[in-house]
Amino acid sequence: MSNDHESVAALLGHDDRFSVTVATTGDVVVFKLVGEVDETALACLDSALESCRHVDISSVLIDLRDVTFLSSRALGILVCAHADLAEHGCHVELSECSGVARRLIGVAETAGMLPQGLWAPPAAKQRGAATSGVRTAPRPSTPVHA
Repeated sequence: MSNDHESVAALLGHDDRFSVTVATTGDVVVFKLVGEVDETALACLDSALESCRHVDISSVLIDLRDVTFLSSRALGILVCAHADLAEHGCHVELSECSGVARRLIGVAETAGMLPQGLWAPPAAKQRGAATSGVRTAPRPSTPVHA
């Protein structure tokens, strides 16, 4: 049985509080961020995303499930990478977000700071609709009088 897509993984950056691993399968790159994505991690994150401009890929998935802190500047780098790589025909998407990451993403989304397509909550992906990751209490039913 042949495999058309070879999978490759590498550790790009690592210290006691942060690491980023890259895995590729065909024309898809997955960055797995682990730990605190703070000011000390920004150069590594930016460099990793910048490298995607120079290869022929269709998608970049950024796995945030193991992120324990996500700075607003780090989210800004992800937003900029989304726009920059889109100009090169590459789609960037945040996936598998930790609660910490989801909270910051939800605030940015509510403020209108996230570009369309960068983040789709898992429930929205299942329904095939784009909705906010922020939950609100249901409104009580009130009859409409004409």
